[in-house]
Amino acid sequence: MASKYKRLGSEEPQKKEITEKPDLRMVLLGTTGSGKSASGNTILGREDAFESKLSLNSVTSECQKEMGEFEGQKLSVVDTPGVFDNVQTEEEIKTEIRRSISFAAPGPHVFLVVICVDRFTEKERETLRILQQMFGVHLAGYTMALFTRGDDLERGGVTIGNFIREDPALYDFIRQCGGGYQAFNNISRDRSQVRELLEKINTMVQRNGGSCYTNEMFIQAEEAMRQAEADLRIVVVGKTGAGKSSSGNTILGGKAFKTASASSPASVTSECQQEAAMFDFQTLAVVDTPGLFHTVFTLGQVNTEINRCLSLAAPGPHVFLVVIQPSIFIDEEGETVRILQEVFGDKATRYTMALFTHVDDLNVSTEEFIMKTPALRDLVRQCGGGYHVFNNRSRDPAQVRELLEKVNIMVQGNGGSCYTNEMFEKAENAITKEMEQLQKNRPGLMATEARYEAQRNNEFIRGSWVGAVAGAVAGAAAGVGAGVGTAIGTEITVGAIVGAAAGPVGLLVGAALGLAAGAAVGAGVGRSTAAKVRKQACITQ
Repeated sequence: MASKYKRLGSEEPQKKEITEKPDLRMVLLGTTGSGKSASGNTILGREDAFESKLSLNSVTSECQKEMGEFEGQKLSVVDTPGVFDNVQTEEEIKTEIRRSISFAAPGPHVFLVVICVDRFTEKERETLRILQQMFGVHLAGYTMALFTRGDDLERGGVTIGNFIREDPALYDFIRQCGGGYQAFNNISRDRSQVRELLEKINTMVQRNGGSCYTNEMFIQAEEAMRQAEADLRIVVVGKTGAGKSSSGNTILGGKAFKTASASSPASVTSECQQEAAMFDFQTLAVVDTPGLFHTVFTLGQVNTEINRCLSLAAPGPHVFLVVIQPSIFIDEEGETVRILQEVFGDKATRYTMALFTHVDDLNVSTEEFIMKTPALRDLVRQCGGGYHVFNNRSRDPAQVRELLEKVNIMVQGNGGSCYTNEMFEKAENAITKEMEQLQKNRPGLMATEARYEAQRNNEFIRGSWVGAVAGAVAGAAAGVGAGVGTAIGTEITVGAIVGAAAGPVGLLVGAALGLAAGAAVGAGVGRSTAAKVRKQACITQ
């Protein structure tokens, strides 16, 4: 009997240890005015834990940690400055938010992303993207959305579930959150909402095996965003006004590239630009390019942009997205894929996909419109990746996810490789050489940072292609002069006839289209000269 009592007595402390709730460490994140500080006070059951008041500027300028207890469980809450604060710069705020990891050492069990239901705007959507980039792939497993002003929804007869489903970007974020969401009324004294929140957090902690988000995870996230090569490199090409920059912004989930407006409909992309972001924890690098048939550049600018495009996409793009607005599609646009093929070789079409924008302007379905337009049908047929449709007015991430699924399938079909040729290899070699020089001059410079700088400034970009472009112009002028009395279009006229004097980017385009036009009527003069150039140069689009 004694041994029996001893055995039972020894088991009781073990049972108590299993059921005992661990301490919880929480970090509050969100935009200025979302209610972070007020939510921290609600959780801790104190009105004076964090300063909270109505203000256009963030009341919280630096991280602050306060302790408390709820039903025997110890709580540690870290408040942070609001993203998009009107006083501090974005970099200052990011630096302060990074400190929240050490404030919650050895790491937070949960990030509570605080969202005010009556002010979920573009800033809030951008905040979600910034946080995902800052904290990386591990964020989702340690995140919960905390909605404030839930009482406003109740008075309006709207449930929090319906509110989430009405916004695609918000719905997508909640779907990724390992802890789901909780609604708070910071005016109420009802502690049941805190109990419900902590139950959800404890469930998440158990699912994570009792682990927390660590500083090592954060370092990995920073490294991933500055890595030498993105998971996917995308080059966006097409005619001016087709929606290239808008499509790039849709893919990246922000406003990385300038876009045309009603008051300024002309192309606003004057040079190649690369921006990166994370989507579903896959790092994307998008290269935006000046519009095809653009006619305002000098020969020197053409030279620079040809090389810049190659450098920013080195060691090679996984996909060329040919952006097309079908409602104003003209036959000459069908030359785009053929030009890419002649520039980069026969294999280029295997890495090409058509991306249609403004499809809501059509009176028929996209499929039907393609079938009724022979040149468009032929263009899609040449694209190894087929086509995809974007609505750049929508923030629905589902269309981006579907595009990336198609791109990833194409990459797999290409053996997991990106597109590369001799010129991309030369660009990559120049980047490597520039990186080595940068790190030699600045020993503390990380390889990823050195690559970022090297991509934008190296011998390849500074190299001269003017002679090659001029040769293309000469070939195109000969082809047009012998075979075509009038130009096919204004762009060809500028590029092939007056291009030698004006020096626009239409030179290179005129070379390709001028030769095509000349060959169509049997002239074919100058084909060999321009063809050699097209095999060696990246067309500026």
